[in-house]
Amino acid sequence: MLSVKSINFLKKPNEANRLSHHTEKYVTEDLPVRRGNNFQIKIECNLSFDVKTDHFQLEFVHESKNPALKTERPIVVYIKEQLDKKNWGAMVVGSSGNYVTLSVYSPPNAPIGKFILRVKSKRSPGDFSTYSDPKTHICILFNPWCPDDTVFMNNEQWRQEYVLNEFGIIYRGSVNQNSSMKWSYAQFAKSIMDACYYTVDRAGLTLSERKDPVVVARKMSAMVNALDDEGILVGNWSSDYSGGTPPTLWIGSEAILLQYYKTGRPVRYAQCWVFAAVVTTILRSLGILCRTITNFPSAHDTEKNLTIDVYLDEEFKPLSEMNNDSIWNFHVWNEIWICRPDLPAGFNEWQAIDATPQEKSDGIYCCGPAPVKAIKEGKIDILYDSDFICSEVNIDKVYKQKQKNGTFSSVYVERNVAGIKILTKAVGSNGTQDLTNQYKYPKDSKEGMSAIASATHRLVQPRPATESTIPNSVEITACTDGTTDIGSPISFHVKLHNKSQEQYTGILHIHASMMQYNGAIQDPFRIDENKEVVLEASQETDIEMAIEYEEYRDYLTEQACMMFTVGGQVLETRQPLVLQSTLSLRKPGLVIKTVGVVAVGKESKAEFIFKNNFPFCLTDVLIRIAGPGLFLPIVLNVGTIGEESNSVTGYTFIPTQAGPRKLLASLHSNELTDVTGSVDIDVVP
Repeated sequence: MLSVKSINFLKKPNEANRLSHHTEKYVTEDLPVRRGNNFQIKIECNLSFDVKTDHFQLEFVHESKNPALKTERPIVVYIKEQLDKKNWGAMVVGSSGNYVTLSVYSPPNAPIGKFILRVKSKRSPGDFSTYSDPKTHICILFNPWCPDDTVFMNNEQWRQEYVLNEFGIIYRGSVNQNSSMKWSYAQFAKSIMDACYYTVDRAGLTLSERKDPVVVARKMSAMVNALDDEGILVGNWSSDYSGGTPPTLWIGSEAILLQYYKTGRPVRYAQCWVFAAVVTTILRSLGILCRTITNFPSAHDTEKNLTIDVYLDEEFKPLSEMNNDSIWNFHVWNEIWICRPDLPAGFNEWQAIDATPQEKSDGIYCCGPAPVKAIKEGKIDILYDSDFICSEVNIDKVYKQKQKNGTFSSVYVERNVAGIKILTKAVGSNGTQDLTNQYKYPKDSKEGMSAIASATHRLVQPRPATESTIPNSVEITACTDGTTDIGSPISFHVKLHNKSQEQYTGILHIHASMMQYNGAIQDPFRIDENKEVVLEASQETDIEMAIEYEEYRDYLTEQACMMFTVGGQVLETRQPLVLQSTLSLRKPGLVIKTVGVVAVGKESKAEFIFKNNFPFCLTDVLIRIAGPGLFLPIVLNVGTIGEESNSVTGYTFIPTQAGPRKLLASLHSNELTDVTGSVDIDVVP
């Protein structure tokens, strides 16, 4: 009787299976392979192999902790004389004594997942005996190197960036004061692939559904938020993060996914960039090209009419208590590169997905994938959720004035105030790539107006008219000058350019408020009202609001964003003078240094240095640090940093991987949050 004694999966990082499948970076005892490609296994039998009488049959048994998936039938693979590209198969490619080498092929539409390999063997005319190694799984991934896989990408630089790069840059702030933070995706770190498959299992995806990256990506946009399905992350925009981690303290996905995998419970807390970063980790780990995108600013159009409303009283003073519609300073989502055979021709390539829970789609909190081309062309009925993402980058701000009878009427429409700048990390560098033209045509262009008309035609609610009979002879703009660092005075300027040949008089009301990055505005901390301004003919007039640090210190929000709302009118013509402008204050940085040579297996030290220039202490200071290949994520308890003093916190670690690595850190305190830093480290073997 022929039986199998052992299987050599040739799974070491430097062996052919891992190298030919581009999976050598995964830290795992399993064998990760990409569909649409061959891999080899070496079987040891109890008898010398005889090609005439000996037979093998393979079974891939899907392993899942989800009881609903336990009934999935194994995938049976037969030995063939020749393999074809469309079907599972295996063939004998070598034998020596008791050892047989099989080449195994999974088709480019194979389901992704973790499988136990059962090898059945027999010597005719005997019966089959079965052997399996429960300690080793074959982990099937999507394959962007395979032309027949729907995730295929023929640009190697893009594959290196969007599948294999373990680090990224996420942009935040505001359109004119955006900043970047480094993020550790860690998609190859120990147990991360297992955590990703666990998430796919929790989603309840069948083997048939796991063949389709559209289905998998859409389901991951649902699973990364905890609403509906006890997914990975709990969203929180309240500033009260008791019982969890403040979103600004996260600097990588590894700690989040490992906690979810270990406990099975949602991790607290996240905001949009954290949701998006975890999506990037999961999809890159599974083999789908994925990048993290930031939209400055970003609209949330609940009424689906492509407008945001700003309310003013009879004298054009802002009605702060009514201005609940908001535009986020920024919003972060993802793009994935896939073919869309489920759609009409022309909607392949980059697709937008969004895991931040904002609106339900098909009854659950998920969004996408929506073809970026459909968003640009205004074809908002193309699946999935193109209408919602289109509204995030195309929105009008409608200023409404209260009338004597208590109703409100539109007095001014500010066109196209969202999607002004859409950014992502550049390929192969730490630079920035501007994607704005991928999502929308230039403002007021013929193509842009056609796209908006196409979207408007499909709207649930009609868009407001743009025509106005009031002369528009005074142009209003705003800016800040000087430093915008936290702790410094702020100089906000409203500029009124009288383009006519007549002198006018303007009345202005300026409200300064702190706001969350998602557009939630606090009550004003400074109000300048009834400012009368003489507007000379053909001249520009500058009105300054000078704000001292003491005025805004006690109102600071986590993201340190200010909103200036300007209302008023030209007395002679009744032309509204209305405007909203945001300002993101700059925070100090966290400096990271390493001491001496950093080498694999040897004790190394890093120092985290923060200079507190503020006239107050920082209390309950925490520093979260992460460095895949260096150490597991950890939080350092610093305690108190005195006013106008330096703090140096050391951490000793033993690197496990050689080559270029990154060390990231984020500082959080009661008084100051979202202070980040990073350093590149060359780890010697």
